[in-house]
Amino acid sequence: GLLFLLTGARAEPLAPVATTTFIAVADAYVDQADPMANFGAEAKLLVERDITQPSDPVVKDALVRFDLATIPPGATINRATLRLYQIGHLPGFTQTLVAYRLDGSWREGGVNWPGLPPVDALIGRGTAPDADEVWVEFNVTDAVDDWVNGSEATPNHGLIVRFPDSAPNGGVVFSSREGDFAPQLVVDYAPPASLTIPVDADSIELDGFCREYANAAQVEYNGPFDAPGTVYLRHSNKYLYVCARAFTGPFNQRYFSLYLDSDNGREVLAEKDDYALQVGVLNGALAGLIGTGQGGYEQGDLPAGFEAAAVAGDGDLNFFDSVEYRIPLPLFYSCQRPFGIALYQHWVQEVGDDYGWPSAEFFDQPRTWVEATLLDTDC
Repeated sequence: GLLFLLTGARAEPLAPVATTTFIAVADAYVDQADPMANFGAEAKLLVERDITQPSDPVVKDALVRFDLATIPPGATINRATLRLYQIGHLPGFTQTLVAYRLDGSWREGGVNWPGLPPVDALIGRGTAPDADEVWVEFNVTDAVDDWVNGSEATPNHGLIVRFPDSAPNGGVVFSSREGDFAPQLVVDYAPPASLTIPVDADSIELDGFCREYANAAQVEYNGPFDAPGTVYLRHSNKYLYVCARAFTGPFNQRYFSLYLDSDNGREVLAEKDDYALQVGVLNGALAGLIGTGQGGYEQGDLPAGFEAAAVAGDGDLNFFDSVEYRIPLPLFYSCQRPFGIALYQHWVQEVGDDYGWPSAEFFDQPRTWVEATLLDTDC
């Protein structure tokens, strides 16, 4: 068959899943009937909806925010749960509440009804029972993933909890962070993958065929046609060698690109110290680009010296495209300091048909790349 098992050293597995409970750093509620008042110092959070008099509705919404700076960019967010402790309610029935992501800044000691920040996407729902002294939970995984791994367009401004517009009259009282039971955000996540790259002093013929990587680190990615692509990595204390191999495609402008975050800054968007080293599969053309800081890459003062070779599959005797890089360590590496790395297989069947390691979506977002360390360096 066309697929076969490749052996060699593997990337380090993901670190065990971490579960962290964050306590709110800010919370408040706002009251449509008392619009200029601020309730940020209250020991409770009121969520209420009373439209008995449509011309004079009673609406109270709760705001809450958490500091998630300790979750590393690139972490896989498995689940995030907002927990609010119910201390009072309108008796007789259960009540459905909704949580939305906020799209603007606010201060606990200043927010009021007219100063309510814009409300963004609906994130989760929670059910307040016909009982008190219980935690009410909302699945807010999408919001936390956006805050940790999204673009600069999704900063963490917190959440707002309210009744849905279609809800009948209702009311729930929660404890605030000034009360006995502060709001919680429980996040289950896996830290980003890490990779150690072994040293191998044996010489390599730069021909694009990945033949000399028996002792290299090896990782796989979901390549074209749902078949695995493979990336090999080793260093010689002078060069970093990277070779990748995956199924070919029909598009005549397809190319590989190796991405390097030289300072492991894990930026939201690639900056001028983040490199894209491109190789045309069919013509072997090389291009060295730097990040713009605004999304994408441009020609810049990339230090010279990297070399690469590519081999194009023909769909007949050779069903694989492959690429091999030889990169001088001074181009991107400082002694003993980790760096970020990713590899993409671009435009396989058409423009925008991309595949890559560690993902196929964030080639200009270093925060999603893999943190790598060189083993047994001379320095």
